[in-house]
Amino acid sequence: MSVLLRPLEVADAAELLALLVANRTFLQPFEPVRADRFFTLDEQRALLRTMADDRADDRGYAFAVVERGEGVIVGQVTLSTVVRGAKYAHASKVIVRLDGSDARLEFSVTDDGRGFDAARMPPGSGLQNMEDRLAALGGSLTVVSSPGRGTVVSASVAAMMPSPNGSG
Repeated sequence: MSVLLRPLEVADAAELLALLVANRTFLQPFEPVRADRFFTLDEQRALLRTMADDRADDRGYAFAVVERGEGVIVGQVTLSTVVRGAKYAHASKVIVRLDGSDARLEFSVTDDGRGFDAARMPPGSGLQNMEDRLAALGGSLTVVSSPGRGTVVSASVAAMMPSPNGSG
């Protein structure tokens, strides 16, 4: 399956909700505890409106991962973590690179902030959660950082997901 990214819109609420409900059990170990209201159309519309406001104000970015052939939403990715990371890193510059092919999706985020000891990344941290989520999808996360030297976070995940019957 070949995929592309496009901004999530309020009109995507029903399709996104169906995806979230279908994958609720699988995603549960990687997600915060969600109230039942999260899994309603009204709540998804409200969240998507907030995401649109965040995008308009340059605070965060949410994208649908869309299967090219059918145009079906197969996932979502947000870059609000990038914005928060830059803020807490006290970075003056953040470079986001998104690249992909039919086989892999790759991204990296590089900042010139204060950095940290990447070897001491605590369990439950945002970066650890990202690493766990990517690993569950057969992907990987690499963090290179040291105090005073900024941070580079790189990730890679397969762009092709097997179909339910295993035919690819």
